[in-house]
Amino acid sequence: MAPANFFDWREQSHSFVKMAAIDPYPDFILSGSGDAKRLAGAAVSADFFALLGVRMALGRGFLAEEDHPGQNQVVVLSYSTWQRNFGARPDVVGRQLALNNSGYTVVGVLPRDFSFVRKASDFQSRNQFDLWTPLALPSPPEPWQRGTHPLCVFARLKPGVPLDQAQADLNRIAANLQRLYPADDKEAGITATPMSQHVVANVRTALFTLLAAVGMVLLIACANI
Repeated sequence: MAPANFFDWREQSHSFVKMAAIDPYPDFILSGSGDAKRLAGAAVSADFFALLGVRMALGRGFLAEEDHPGQNQVVVLSYSTWQRNFGARPDVVGRQLALNNSGYTVVGVLPRDFSFVRKASDFQSRNQFDLWTPLALPSPPEPWQRGTHPLCVFARLKPGVPLDQAQADLNRIAANLQRLYPADDKEAGITATPMSQHVVANVRTALFTLLAAVGMVLLIACANI
């Protein structure tokens, strides 16, 4: 989705406790200690890890004030990156890194069991991130940020708010954006999808086929017994 629309969704919706965005495309070159290494990165809004209920293995997640241009030179490492590139040193928090020839400070390390993917089929592909930085979108957003669509957005429903009520809330926002920005949002809508359904959407048929096959094998085994 468009970064400018993300601001509007977050500010105008009433159905969610938190709403966070991720840009899954940044890459970084880690230099300064031995051979340079290319690392897959992701940029996220400050409350992304809090929305997912993540507890860091070391350090912390991002602060709200770090989610602004010029204040975003901080980084959270994946557990495997911490082990592979920094020898699992417990003093890595606070360390200065050279990423894309700019200085970043390590503020946290993700837990061992954290693995973020947008789709089940992505589990071993591009969405396994080595490090994370703040999204740091300019506020208010620039006009061009309504015509580009690099973000994925996640939200946590308020307690007691059903999905259909949240969808009605988002439909209201979408209609307002279509009216205000017809050049970019005339044909755009918003669909709220449960996370579990979203993750398995493109492998759902295969999963049900596998389940049916396993059930048939079990049935045959029971009949033989």
